[in-house]
Amino acid sequence: MLNHQDIDSLLLKYLLQETTPAENESVEKWLKEQPEHTHYFRQFQKCHLHLQAALQSEQIQGRYPEFARKMHRRTILRRLSRIAAILLLILGSGLCLYLLRSPEQTEALSLAETTIHPGSSQAILHLSSGQSIPVHTTSRQLQEEDGTIIRISDQGSLNYSQAANETGSDLINRLEIPRGGEFKIRLADGTEIWLNAESELQYPTAFSSAERTVRLRGEAYFKVAKDPDRPFLVEVGAIKIKVYGTQFNINTQYRDHIETVLVSGSISIEHQGQETRLQPSQKAEYRSSGELIIEEVNPLPYIAWKDGNFLFQNESLETIMEKLSRWYDLEVFYANEEVKKIRLSGMLERYKNAEELFQHFEKISKARFSTRGNTVTVQ
Repeated sequence: MLNHQDIDSLLLKYLLQETTPAENESVEKWLKEQPEHTHYFRQFQKCHLHLQAALQSEQIQGRYPEFARKMHRRTILRRLSRIAAILLLILGSGLCLYLLRSPEQTEALSLAETTIHPGSSQAILHLSSGQSIPVHTTSRQLQEEDGTIIRISDQGSLNYSQAANETGSDLINRLEIPRGGEFKIRLADGTEIWLNAESELQYPTAFSSAERTVRLRGEAYFKVAKDPDRPFLVEVGAIKIKVYGTQFNINTQYRDHIETVLVSGSISIEHQGQETRLQPSQKAEYRSSGELIIEEVNPLPYIAWKDGNFLFQNESLETIMEKLSRWYDLEVFYANEEVKKIRLSGMLERYKNAEELFQHFEKISKARFSTRGNTVTVQ
């Protein structure tokens, strides 16, 4: 039986993606043993993300071009991850969040107005009959025409269970996530999908063909159930992502490209008659011009939203505010075009009020934020 120190070491390796397949199984088994283990892991992960964000911000703020020329980005992020891991062991998960804030920051946060509230678990389920049903966190059960049972949990998720006497059907459901919303869905084959705000997923109630195909608009994190005989396909715009059992994030909410980040396993991207494979910790950008660009990345900033965090690393203020506007349902106005180009790093838990992040940005940049209701003006 693993002791506390062994668990911490294993979780760190897991977050850094340095575990073996056997160690991955050990972590997943440990997480399922008790609800307290899952809670501990989430706190552990938040602390790790905070340390990464703080280190990244300190390293690159104000001189990123010079810093980037000196070292390859993957080397930087890997080194920062290792430093964060060491600091995490030294500080302990209970102290890290407190120590990362100065007394002035803590006082400022306590005095801040809290007018911009975060989103919540909410969606609209469109059944094959055409009926649209708002779903939130109230437990209930529905049944489709083919006998498929749809359970809505109080945790903000849908769970599809195929009827025992059914082998599959062609009935299609659609889950629509509004601004300020998020929802999780478990398909009939066991695949789990986390949908971000302003997203939409179209899928069959049960998979009857040799391929498991879904269609996505917006952003989603996929944990695909393994089935060697039936590949899993995600159709997004002009590309298809082919999967056999893995974890990855897809984001179609950018104006000029579709972004796919592979966390574990292997996927391929089909575009213009070609198929390109990704390896873990690689990002693929399919641009509107038809160009596909692959680069090495740290997956954490791209998937932090799924675990309840925003993590920004040298992103433009315009891109950051676009992401925040979908979750907090904001209207954003800029005093001038130049302020959109300011590049910032920072982190915020998704269920906290947005003013905390605005205060952080004001401390490290010239950007200034004023709010009235859910309208934000940046200058």
